[in-house]
Amino acid sequence: ACATGSAAPGGCAPGSGAPTAGMPICTRCAAGSYQGGEGATACLECTEHSWCGEGSSAPTPCEAGTVGRLPGLKNASQCEPCPPGSWCSAGVEINCTSGSFNPDPRQTDQGACVPCPTDAESLEGSASPDACLCRPGFYKCSAPDACPRPDGDEVECVPCPVGANCTDLGVVFAH
Repeated sequence: ACATGSAAPGGCAPGSGAPTAGMPICTRCAAGSYQGGEGATACLECTEHSWCGEGSSAPTPCEAGTVGRLPGLKNASQCEPCPPGSWCSAGVEINCTSGSFNPDPRQTDQGACVPCPTDAESLEGSASPDACLCRPGFYKCSAPDACPRPDGDEVECVPCPVGANCTDLGVVFAH
C-alpha cells in the first residue's frame, strides 16, 4: 500500500509532496516553501528570517549581516542588508542596546554597537553618535578649543557650571 502523498511505498522524500494519495509522482516544493517530513501532501511556506530554494527540506537562515523580514523568501538575495543601529544573525535583526550606536549596515555581531561616551546615553537601536545625549548634570561641549577629547569621542559631556540649568537630557552650551 502506498502512503498518503505518494505513489510509492514510504511516501515522498523531504522537499517534495504529492497533493493526493496515489499520485504517480512527487512534486518538488516550489521556491519559497519547504517540506521536512516524508509522505507529505503539501509544502509549508518558508519561515520569516529564512529563504527556501526549490525542493527545500528545511528553511535556510539568511546569512549574517542580513535580515529576512517576510515569510516565503525564495532565495538569499531577498534577504535585506542589516540596517544601521542594529546587527543581524541568522536572519534576525537585533537592535543595539540603549547607551550604544552603530552607524554601519550589514553588521554581524553585537561588537558593532559602539558605547556612547562617558556621561551620555542613547535610545535602543541608535545609528549615530549624535544620538548619544549628555545625561542631566552634564552638557555637550561644542567649542573644540574648550573641550579636549583625549579619548577621541565625538561627543564630550562635561559637568554643568554652577548655576546652569542642566536638568534635561541633551543640554548643549556654546562657549
